[in-house]
Amino acid sequence: MPTIPRREFSQFALALGASVRGLRGATSIDDILRTGIQRRNIPAVTAMVATAGKITYQGAFGTRDAASGVKVTPDSIFAIASMTKAITSVAAMQLVDQGKLKLDEPVSKHIPEFATLEVLDGYDSTGKPIVRPVRTPVTLKHLLTHTSGLCYDTWSEDMQKYEKAGGAVPSGVAPLVPLMFEPGTRWQYGYGADWTGRLVETVSGLTLEQYFQRNILEPLGMQDTSFILPAEKFDRLVSRFDRQPDGSLQEEPRTLPAPPAGFNGGGGLYSTAPDYIKFTQMI
Repeated sequence: MPTIPRREFSQFALALGASVRGLRGATSIDDILRTGIQRRNIPAVTAMVATAGKITYQGAFGTRDAASGVKVTPDSIFAIASMTKAITSVAAMQLVDQGKLKLDEPVSKHIPEFATLEVLDGYDSTGKPIVRPVRTPVTLKHLLTHTSGLCYDTWSEDMQKYEKAGGAVPSGVAPLVPLMFEPGTRWQYGYGADWTGRLVETVSGLTLEQYFQRNILEPLGMQDTSFILPAEKFDRLVSRFDRQPDGSLQEEPRTLPAPPAGFNGGGGLYSTAPDYIKFTQMI
């Protein structure tokens, strides 16, 4: 990853849990969102507000892509990125409830690679990373709370320094990189949910897509949420935009996303505002 974060600016719906009463000078949520799009040059936004059992607001502003002029609607489909993590966490906690996983047991019980984890322990005189064996086994609790030491380089200066110094970072859905600190001693956003997803697959014997559909998405009626976007829903997909170094937004080529080679608990789902509201209402 580059040092400047690559931000996919088709960030999904605002799940507006806070009141707009504190926003001075605003007459409605519509005005706030419409003005925000114009001021920040954001392509599109959908928003919903709900109580536990009732939808109290929904709105959609902007266009599906830069060329067509097709307006977004409340049921437009977005790549929801790390909002996938909350669904992965529910899947893991279901398995905890069933006694198939424990929050405080070593992850290595189910994923042997975790038994040989290493921790970054500084740099030698030439600037080469020094690693040592981990002392504290990584647990599901560490993965769920971002205290495992597994860090995304986008938000971790330590991880960026490690990579610049020549540290190897394996590729894959959930790369097993050296820990940036001893588990449980710090918080840092990272690969915890990615590996939680792998843990769910290992214990359940299902792919993450299968597990989500059978145990969360179908029971909640989330019919537009999946790692796989069917061709018949492509017209509802909002394009992704990448933030450029100069601050501008560049649209990615508009093509039907290919089914992923693997399913990632840290990101990758497609969804809509009405679908995700059902999930938050369940919570």
